[in-house]
Amino acid sequence: MVYCLGVPNRRPEILELPPISRIISLPNAPLVTVITPNYNHGHYLQDTLVSVNRQTYRNLEHIVIDANSSDGSKEILEKSDGINWLSEPDKGVLDAFLKGLRMSKGKYVMLCQSSDMYIDPSWIQKCVEVLEREPEVSLVWGGLTTANQAGELIENRSWPKQDFRVPNGLDMFFYWVISSINLPETNYCIRREVLESCLSELDVPDDEYDSEEDINLLLQFRFHSKGFLSRYLPVTANFVRVHTDQRTQAWQGSGLFERKMAAYGAMHKKFRRQLIAQGRQEFRDSSGQVIQIHGRYKVLLNLVRQKAMFLKHGPI
Repeated sequence: MVYCLGVPNRRPEILELPPISRIISLPNAPLVTVITPNYNHGHYLQDTLVSVNRQTYRNLEHIVIDANSSDGSKEILEKSDGINWLSEPDKGVLDAFLKGLRMSKGKYVMLCQSSDMYIDPSWIQKCVEVLEREPEVSLVWGGLTTANQAGELIENRSWPKQDFRVPNGLDMFFYWVISSINLPETNYCIRREVLESCLSELDVPDDEYDSEEDINLLLQFRFHSKGFLSRYLPVTANFVRVHTDQRTQAWQGSGLFERKMAAYGAMHKKFRRQLIAQGRQEFRDSSGQVIQIHGRYKVLLNLVRQKAMFLKHGPI
């Protein structure tokens, strides 16, 4: 992993870069959509908006779905140029994300939570270059680090571990089967048609904050189980901010986080049992076409290889 673009105990350098003007009609440059759900995170929202604006990739639309915040978020959005936004009550992050997706036009889609931010100014550019060059890759992701409530980077809190050889493509699928790894929702870039395939026929719960379904876990389960492939880039793409009103902290306090993880774990174990029993897995390119079929021998061989990797190095 390349660690750069920030110093521990200081705010990221990207916040000091000058604003970038967007040109949405660049010829031959695919449009990228960044969707940011927000609810009463106005004290963090400005950093998020700046980190998207300072991206070197210019053919970009940023959509913010605000859940009728009462903390000044709407006033921040009204003063921000080059952002499409909507403010109305919603049912949670999944509902907000799907609203943003319906408003969007991008070939590639990203999710950036309103308390997090990108710290690599060329992160979106890097993602687009891979997706345009490698049609078998449907999702690109990178490393992340952690910041405190003030947005200051925390030392030695980066992930994946610096010495871990992150698997890619087919290897990542089998590593996921063994480990149930969750890719960081806060920085990955996914092809629109793949995202829509993974989120098809998805019912939004009436109250996401009392539901065992989780958009990130469900998306990743469907992504891997359908046989789509991912690519990891060894850069620190973004930070996740640790703060007092974090969703996961509230879920952990209520036991909801544990129920969400248990529901995901049950789905994952069921899929793994079926994969071993059937001994067959199809892999697809970004258009959904089957590019490889692994029979029983290859399935079991790859599971053994990735199990050995997991036992030797531990989780990513």
